[in-house]
Amino acid sequence: MRQHRYPGVEAKTAALLTLARKAQLPADPATVALWARRMRFLVEQLEAVNRELVECRRQREDLVEDHPDGDLFRSVKGVGILLAAGMICLFGEDRGGIASPTTPLGSKKRAGGGGSRKPPRRCSRTSECLSRTVPPATGS
Repeated sequence: MRQHRYPGVEAKTAALLTLARKAQLPADPATVALWARRMRFLVEQLEAVNRELVECRRQREDLVEDHPDGDLFRSVKGVGILLAAGMICLFGEDRGGIASPTTPLGSKKRAGGGGSRKPPRRCSRTSECLSRTVPPATGS
């Protein structure tokens, strides 16, 4: 207000500060005590959740560091512990289930019925297009 040259800026500022310092909504002491108890309870719960999150992060870091491919996934630019753990979960550890020129996909039976489907068939004369045969629909 002073920069705009209002008259009596000190008196108006003091009056506003006096109004701001007053209790705005008087509350019953029992209500205040109940809300304070509830807030303390919520803070205790949040602290417990925070401790659990810290422990989970530590365990995840240890598991990624102890994994045989942990260094490989973490060496990718931009991949941290969290993304490396997700990639390990996504790709798994079944190296026999990964297609290679010598072992085509589906040639080995994998845990969980991975090798129970027919191997891919060529849908044209080019080698780029591979598709799986869809089993006939069963139902009424």
